[in-house]
Amino acid sequence: MQLSMVCLLVRVTMSALVYASALQQCMQSSKYGSHYGIAPLGYSYKSFVADLLVTCYRACQQEPSCQSLNYNLANRICEFNSFAKRPDDLEDKLDNFVYAVNFNRKVEDKWIKLRNQTPQVCFGAKHNQFGRFWIPFTGFLVRVKLVHLSGLIRCSRWTRWFNWGCKRGKILTVITNSSDSILLPRREKGSILNGFEIPGYFPTSPQLVFPDIQPRLPVVLGQEMRIWNTEDLLVPKWTGDNFGSVCVDVYVTINLW
Repeated sequence: MQLSMVCLLVRVTMSALVYASALQQCMQSSKYGSHYGIAPLGYSYKSFVADLLVTCYRACQQEPSCQSLNYNLANRICEFNSFAKRPDDLEDKLDNFVYAVNFNRKVEDKWIKLRNQTPQVCFGAKHNQFGRFWIPFTGFLVRVKLVHLSGLIRCSRWTRWFNWGCKRGKILTVITNSSDSILLPRREKGSILNGFEIPGYFPTSPQLVFPDIQPRLPVVLGQEMRIWNTEDLLVPKWTGDNFGSVCVDVYVTINLW
């Protein structure tokens, strides 16, 4: 049974305005994939008896720390969770339970340090030496941060060594998908080729934070992303006198919705 059907079953004695508001939120939760018959285990921090599902939902709405809820239709126990997850990603199948996300919840955009197949991600200046990392869970990618660990790159025998580029003041490090289409920065390819600027960051900066992605980029669990030196990606014929490689830690911010 979809949550939308459950929502329609909870209309009992309640003021029209209160019910309409709660039902709208309940239906919105259904629109985004909440379901009957599933519930995450181990994330509940508060429980109480609520006569109705909609009462449980309204109480969760009024508590920003309530990320999601479980409602047991059999014993009318309402549980507040400190965790919100896509219903399709939930594995705990529980009869009589409804799971719903609080769309009024307080969402903190936290950096997640990626634990990849190697301790660090490295990329070079030529010979298709891109670095790989993988998305840890399904959602919307908001931003990416690279923290320099070791190594330097230069683009000719006569230029300086840099963390993120080959030209003074210009950044030449980009993020692509597995097909090598540039995702970050969100700019025209021509402007990226000759280097680009990110306010507050330079080729020698100890870290590089790409601007927030607008519109947000949908990503899925296990999706491959790549870090490239721009010349190595776009004009490999220019890389004959490029040298060096850089190793980084990768951090991402991903929102579930």
